[in-house]
Amino acid sequence: MLTGTADETSLGTAALVFAGVLGVSGCAEATAAWEQHAADAKAPELLWCDCGEGVQCAAMTVPVDCAKPDGAKTKVQVEKLPARDPRRRRGALEANFRSGASNAALMHAPRRPPSGERFTDTFDLVTLDARGIAHPKNELAIHCPNPPGKGIDRMVMTTEQGWQKLEQTNAAWDASCRRAMGEAFAWLTSWQTAHDLEALRAALGEKKLRYFGNPYGTTYAQA
Repeated sequence: MLTGTADETSLGTAALVFAGVLGVSGCAEATAAWEQHAADAKAPELLWCDCGEGVQCAAMTVPVDCAKPDGAKTKVQVEKLPARDPRRRRGALEANFRSGASNAALMHAPRRPPSGERFTDTFDLVTLDARGIAHPKNELAIHCPNPPGKGIDRMVMTTEQGWQKLEQTNAAWDASCRRAMGEAFAWLTSWQTAHDLEALRAALGEKKLRYFGNPYGTTYAQA
């Protein structure tokens, strides 16, 4: 999940989760533990700046390993498009649109709602990029020296030799990303991103999480 790895396909089902309610056995215990952790944790501070097109930007500091909140820290990029109608504002809606840079998607089409209802009329639309992902010129972006294999190759490859070459290309890309990011690479997981979304909820002052994810963004809701 690094700069330049976005899979631009539209596969997957959008996940719209309000209040973190999931119909899964044992979820009540996990939710209770999560809420207690959130109550004990100190909300990160967000210092917003103008990024143009009405979009505001901030860098949020989070633990490298959320299981060790007092350990090493890293930063993730956050962007916000304030609600069009402040008088009807209903709160913040966190969103992740794809496997690549959601913040870039917001910047390229800042007034286009994710789907259906015009969320941007009554909600602050807030995007958070997974760790290592950011605008190419942003200091938070991790640049891998080796490029990944082309996504289309996975769908059209028909020979064993071709698959082996793609495997080698992706292995070299993976190794270069690990070198570029160092120890923090080990914590590029959906579970850590889920914790980052919870930290963002607290930083925004929201009592409950409202989240829109599509397509790879659905995995963060599940986590």
